[in-house]
Amino acid sequence: AWVILGVMTSLMLVGAVNTRQLRNTRRWAAVGITTFAAVITPSQDPFSLLFMAIPMYIFYEGAFLVWRMLKR
Repeated sequence: AWVILGVMTSLMLVGAVNTRQLRNTRRWAAVGITTFAAVITPSQDPFSLLFMAIPMYIFYEGAFLVWRMLKR
């Protein structure tokens, strides 16, 4: 999950993406994160899926906060 924060922050620092683009794709990011969590969880129960997807989405949103701090 820390990888998401690092990759997004790196892409923002390089200028490949900006926060407006990432904010506009929040829905697709949530779908992608949920799909990825469903694939990598070893069991079929929804709790494992949620315990993987929710932290990843929090790190996705956390990248916005990190970027705001780095811009100052």
